[in-house]
Amino acid sequence: MIFTKSQRTRLFKTIEVNLARFSISVLLSYFIVTLIVTIGVSIVTSKFGSTAFKVSKANAKFRMALLSPGSNYLELTDAVTSRNLFNSEGKFPERKKKDEEKLDELKVFDVNSECKKTKIPISLVGTIVAGRGSMAIVQENGRKDSDVYRIGQAIFDYEEAIIHSVSRYEVVINNDSVKECLQLKKPRDASYGDEDVSSNESNVEVEENTAESKTFRVKSEFVEKELGPGMSNILEKARIVPISKDGEFQGFKIFAIKGGSLFKKIGLNNNDIIKKVNGTVIQPDQGSLLLESFQTDREIIVEVLSGAKPKTLTVLID
Repeated sequence: MIFTKSQRTRLFKTIEVNLARFSISVLLSYFIVTLIVTIGVSIVTSKFGSTAFKVSKANAKFRMALLSPGSNYLELTDAVTSRNLFNSEGKFPERKKKDEEKLDELKVFDVNSECKKTKIPISLVGTIVAGRGSMAIVQENGRKDSDVYRIGQAIFDYEEAIIHSVSRYEVVINNDSVKECLQLKKPRDASYGDEDVSSNESNVEVEENTAESKTFRVKSEFVEKELGPGMSNILEKARIVPISKDGEFQGFKIFAIKGGSLFKKIGLNNNDIIKKVNGTVIQPDQGSLLLESFQTDREIIVEVLSGAKPKTLTVLID
């Protein structure tokens, strides 16, 4: 078939137009497919995470074995085995026990539960009972000094162990919702009163002795002996309790003082009310202030109310 020059020109133009249309259609289709795939990937990624598109080494190995023209039976077998499609070992992945996790969150401290002996390496040296201001004097095993803890405070180095309550002979600890107790040995029966049982009178010298003011010079060895390790001895020599009148805190009353004790030697009498220590007005949560002063200060001034009359006791420690 022979075309004229004009026919050939029209034919070429028609072919060019069709090719251009086809190219545009292909490009448009590619753009649409790319857009759809991109949107699909975004949706799947947001729902399942990026790990959905990570090909494991086993999967890659399996695919390469299938696609490689020279793959043999052993390679294919190894590829299938590496994927562990049939769970040949019979092992199942461990599932997190949500019930156990929730149980930890629901732990509740039962104050009425049985009291267990604490596993914390500490011992109870003494207590000062003053309601919410009560304190426990606790000594770490193997140490001579002691720590004073109030209700609500955590044991040093054991943040989950909280002092829950303090009574005269027992301290209850909330140790991560487990009720644990520290017991204090009850002192043997002893006579309390004004009898001086000390055999060494030279431990204390009276420098001033009036109705309103008394000054005593005390040997440091005697003070250390009376306090004992972690104040363990002094807490057995008397009882100190808070006292209020008409709902107003008055101070700490001291009574049941043992004869010959440091308390007796510095002029304290049964039922005296301790008001101030070294100028500090004693507060309900400061029941151990006087005892701590014996440990840290060389001069201690104690202001008390004795039989409704004020009295100042000065202690000089040599």
